[in-house]
This record gives sequence, structure tokens and C-alpha cells, in this order.
Amino acid sequence: MAVIYKIESLCKPDRIYIGSAHQFSRRKIMHLYHLKVGDHHSPKLQRHYNKYGKGDLIFSVMEVFDPISKKCIVDKEQYYLDLFNPWFNICKFVTKSRKGLKNSPQHRRNISMAKIGGSRPPASEETREKHRQRMMGEKNPMFNKPKSKETAEKISSSLKEYFESEEGREHTIRVNKFNEGNSYHTGHMHSDEAKHKMSIAKKGKPQSEERKEQNKQFMLAYWATHTMSEERKQHIREGVLRYNANKKQENSNENGN
Repeated sequence: MAVIYKIESLCKPDRIYIGSAHQFSRRKIMHLYHLKVGDHHSPKLQRHYNKYGKGDLIFSVMEVFDPISKKCIVDKEQYYLDLFNPWFNICKFVTKSRKGLKNSPQHRRNISMAKIGGSRPPASEETREKHRQRMMGEKNPMFNKPKSKETAEKISSSLKEYFESEEGREHTIRVNKFNEGNSYHTGHMHSDEAKHKMSIAKKGKPQSEERKEQNKQFMLAYWATHTMSEERKQHIREGVLRYNANKKQENSNENGN
């Protein structure tokens, strides 16, 4: 089902915004999120929100219908735009937007290649920091909203299907090529708190036999092409000695009790 919805101002009822959506509640969340962080696509609606606040805006459904096609949604929204000439809407013609349009597989590949080491320059540190700040904590629309088991399984299944396809493998090759010699974790050390959290998350989750075999094959392939430095060997030996000493101390304490 699809809906035509309206955003209306309480203090200025003549100011409205009209849109369409398949999931009205999700669209409402996204409107409020972009208004909150200050980058809503409608400058008029953004300025109104900045001045009067969230409490002045009322979201309501004008019509619920079963769309025969995407064109049906476009035509329905255009009808309401022509009827009300909404003040908050910047574009009064739906057909001039990209709503209802779907990129071809070739066009999607072109966009992907442009973003991955292509003609598009990489984002600056300042830009990346701005994006990070915008999505941190309560600003993130998915904050404190854990995915259901069913949703997680759907996402996992979709990703597996994609990366097993020819397009997915090509995508992986392009990303790996782009990231050659550009490791984001080089020199990065996890804090003790982060290590503790990762340890807790891993405990109680036994690996499947298939996963164990995958890890085994990966390690065999890795060490077939890599050699361990003497420094790394010494580090591992010291770690084993510390582990054995701790286990011995734990056993001694248990026996003493």
C-alpha cells in the first residue's frame, strides 16, 4: 500500500508539504531526522522547523491506495500538488524528480566505479568528520532500534546472494584494488574497553563447522604466503606464557578454596 501524506504547520495552517510513501512511518522519521540535523531538502521547511520547532508540525495521511505501478503514485502525488500548491514543496512537479525511476545495472556500475577510486575525489577529513558527527548517537535514525532476527536474516541472505554473484565479485575486486596499500587499521590499537566488549560479544557463540573450516583454509592460505617476524614470534610466546601462568594461578586458587 502507498499513501499521500501531509505535513502542516499549526501556527500557519496555509503552509503545508505534500509527499508520497510506501512506508509512512519511516518517511516521517527521515523527515524529522533531516530537520533535526539541519539538512532537509526543503529550505522553507527547514527554516520553519528552526524557528517554530518540531511541535508545530503535524504529520497526517491524506489518502491510502493500492498502486498499480510507480507511475500511479507519481500521478496521484501530482494531483494533490496541483490541487493544494503546497508552500513547503520546492519542486511542484513530481516528474522532474527521480521518484519512480530505476537505474539500469550499467548505470549503477558506473556510479559505483565513480565513487570507488574513479573520477570522484575522495571526501576530505573534514567532510568525513561531519558525516560521522551527523550519525552519532541519538542523531542516528536507527539509534537504540535493534534489528529483529527476521530482518537480520534477510539482510544476511541478501548480502550473501549479492557477493556470490558476478557483479558482487567484481565489486569486491574493485574495492580491494582501491584499498591496496591503504589499510585503515594500520597502526591502530583497540582500547582495553573495546577489547573487553569484543570478547563479551564473542563468548557463547560457537562457530559452525563450516565457519571453522573457512577459518582454517584462510589461515593455511595466509601463512603459505607470509612469514612471521621474530618480534611477532616472541610476542606470541610471551602471550602463551602469560596465559599458562594465569590458568595455573586460577587452578591453584580453586584448589585452595
